[in-house]
Amino acid sequence: MIAPGILETGELNDFDPNHPADAATETFLHEQDLALGQNAKDILGRIERALQKLDEGTYGICDRTHKPIPVERLEAIPYATLTVEAQALQEIT
Repeated sequence: MIAPGILETGELNDFDPNHPADAATETFLHEQDLALGQNAKDILGRIERALQKLDEGTYGICDRTHKPIPVERLEAIPYATLTVEAQALQEIT
């Protein structure tokens, strides 16, 4: 008897539901979906905070240092609520 997934020629066929590489791919894709979903939630939270700052009249002011966020940063990341320096400090802590 030939093992499942192997043709009589000794080559693997395209369908082996128990192949470890398929399981690894499924695990990777699932973890990637989770990470992308979490990233989307994080960005949405930042956007909501930036909109709140607009309502408060504090848009463009760093939440941590209370210094102005450079216009170039806001043009690149409109939902930024921290200066580059304050962001770096937050990521360290």
